[in-house]
Amino acid sequence: MTIETDFTSAQNQWLAHLQAQGKSPHTRAAYRRALAHFVRWYGATYDASPQLDELLPRDIADWQAHQQTIEKAKPATINQRLTALSRFLAWASGQGFLAGNPAAGVSGIRPEARQPKSLTDRDLRRFLRAVDADGHPRDIAMVALLSGAGLRVGELLALKVGDVTLGERSGQVVVRRGKHRGAHLP
Repeated sequence: MTIETDFTSAQNQWLAHLQAQGKSPHTRAAYRRALAHFVRWYGATYDASPQLDELLPRDIADWQAHQQTIEKAKPATINQRLTALSRFLAWASGQGFLAGNPAAGVSGIRPEARQPKSLTDRDLRRFLRAVDADGHPRDIAMVALLSGAGLRVGELLALKVGDVTLGERSGQVVVRRGKHRGAHLP
């Protein structure tokens, strides 16, 4: 059996509960914005205010899809809003305002893999030229290893003298603690 209450009243109680728990004003404001977004979408979609005991998992999934396809919101934004609504509905279910959490089965969106940023060829050449013009052999060697061998700064800093071997036309760098543990870079 559920206790009858409207969405807005339950939302206000939940936000007060979060404040009493010591949640930051920033978190509470983000949750309030997320719930307001859901209420606006629900009103525009169904021409009605959401009722806690009438919410369906399909409503949550449709809201998520709307954000993704129509609004073109970023996955992080959608996931943050979904988390807020899901936590609110889980709390409301625990309070007896609804039988279960309709957002429980709705998964977040996997964020796009971030690509590493690199200098353009032009900027890299200008940078290498500036380092060469400065003439400090240590700096030239460090920048050559970073740009030529693709080392990360942490990998460069962990190098020992014997980790770099140079031949007449080639060389080798031993990376002891790289991203994928130990590796040999030709």
